Amino acid sequence: MTAAKQVAVGEFPDAESCLKAVPADLSSDERLLWMNWERIQKDAEAEVCMFRLLGSYQDLSHATAWFEVQGFEVHEQFSSANPSVERDGKKRVAAQYSIRKNGPKFPARGAVRRMFRSISYSMSINSTWSPDGKQLLGVTVSYLTL
Repeated sequence: MTAAKQVAVGEFPDAESCLKAVPADLSSDERLLWMNWERIQKDAEAEVCMFRLLGSYQDLSHATAWFEVQGFEVHEQFSSANPSVERDGKKRVAAQYSIRKNGPKFPARGAVRRMFRSISYSMSINSTWSPDGKQLLGVTVSYLTL
């Protein structure tokens, strides 16, 4: 685990710490949809919170809907209904977010980050699940740049 991710784990110790204030009458599954993107400042924080929230579901069947509520697009060939299957049997649900169309998903701070974000035109999220689809193994953020 990188130093940035270790710091993020400390800042976001559980799923609840990644959420906006939510109405008390929501089910536990509905509460997980309210990720607080305003608190996210770094990729490591986004990865930790997405891992905590997606990993709170029983299996990958909720991943597509969760990504879509967050404003991401999920293509059918990488969806919960039809995940990509890796050579080792792990399953992958992937989502994309157009920075060019929508602006950054979370705030960019500092000159270098602003410059990097201005060059990136898309953010991709890969969620990797166990072969049976019941356990989230990892979440990674990557960017497509010019």
